[in-house]
Amino acid sequence: ARTQLTTDGQAGTSSVYGGPSLSRDGSKLAFVFNNRVFVADGNGANRSAAFPGVTTAFVALMRPDGGQVAEIEQTFSTIPFQVCTYNLDGSGRNCPYGTSSAGWAPDDNLLISRESDNHPSKAMICHGPDERDPPCASRQAQQDLYDPAVSPDGSTLAVTVVNGSSYSGYIALYDYSTGQFERALTSTSDTTDEHPTWSPDGTQIAFQRGT
Repeated sequence: ARTQLTTDGQAGTSSVYGGPSLSRDGSKLAFVFNNRVFVADGNGANRSAAFPGVTTAFVALMRPDGGQVAEIEQTFSTIPFQVCTYNLDGSGRNCPYGTSSAGWAPDDNLLISRESDNHPSKAMICHGPDERDPPCASRQAQQDLYDPAVSPDGSTLAVTVVNGSSYSGYIALYDYSTGQFERALTSTSDTTDEHPTWSPDGTQIAFQRGT
């Protein structure tokens, strides 16, 4: 039941689509096109103008309640990536976090990847405004965690556990309320898995493997 929403993407150019994200009720769609952020209805209609202030976006993240959009962008500075938030009309740009990975928590605040307390070269997943409520996932483990995605019922955090120097590896689950590791979903070796996404009923996880 696949439905094509856009027709003007051009492979091999900057005019390509990426990083799409729906609101929880499916009524609003955020996406990146030509490295700019846009918002449209869930069926792709009524597209907004490009959001101002960003020309290097590669992921758009619609807040689950449809009230705000976050985007991850390159900065070409000493902090190479940052997360910025916008109102749906493109106003209110705010860039509070220098990180290349983020997602929305059930309370409509951001989850971000940040350096681990005990292993500064590793990244853990923390709640943005108050990093210890709920506890950070993988505070102790010597692992890099990216791509946070919380289950629809708010109980479980799916992440990418990075293997080596790339931003891919395997998909794992953590208890969202305690930050404790639960289990690996895909093979922990020789995989290039990333970007887990929950089905609306919480029974399945889709993810990207390789290219």
